Amino acid sequence: MADAPDRRSAAALVLVVGLFAIALYAGSVVRDVRGASRTVTVKGFAQRPIRSDFAVWTGSLTARSREMPKAYEKIEPDLARVLAFLGEAGIAREQVSVPPVSIPTRFRQGERGYFTNEVELYELRQMLTLSSKDVARVETVSKEVTGLIRDGVEIASLSPGFFYTALDDLKIEMLGAASADARW
Repeated sequence: MADAPDRRSAAALVLVVGLFAIALYAGSVVRDVRGASRTVTVKGFAQRPIRSDFAVWTGSLTARSREMPKAYEKIEPDLARVLAFLGEAGIAREQVSVPPVSIPTRFRQGERGYFTNEVELYELRQMLTLSSKDVARVETVSKEVTGLIRDGVEIASLSPGFFYTALDDLKIEMLGAASADARW
């Protein structure tokens, strides 16, 4: 007999929760119907080809040695050779950023595969970043710079990134064209 009041209270609770959920749903439907009468949906389309007006290229020089000064003695003339190549290609020195050299160090592995504190090799890396509005020249340089490998320069050339700097102005034009094309 004690179970009957518990069942009734559970049923009442389920009924109250259900009514509350129905009331919330009905309120959202009414709000959506009222809001829909105050808005207009318009769809338009605009398209325009654009040409990149800014390019960024990154290259990386590498030199390795068991002695850090010897690795630096190798990377220093390689950097000078790449900068000379860029200058010969018509790139102004101000367009090239040269951050500090990074020096990853490789340590020897012991018999059991654990790394020791003994340096096996220093690997110096020198990044270069070229930023220019002369997009065609940057693209050409990014392809031709690896020819320096024949001269013993260990260089890796990444693909250039191409950008369009007047995007904000273009957005306004395109919105206007899409609005002119708009349909109800």
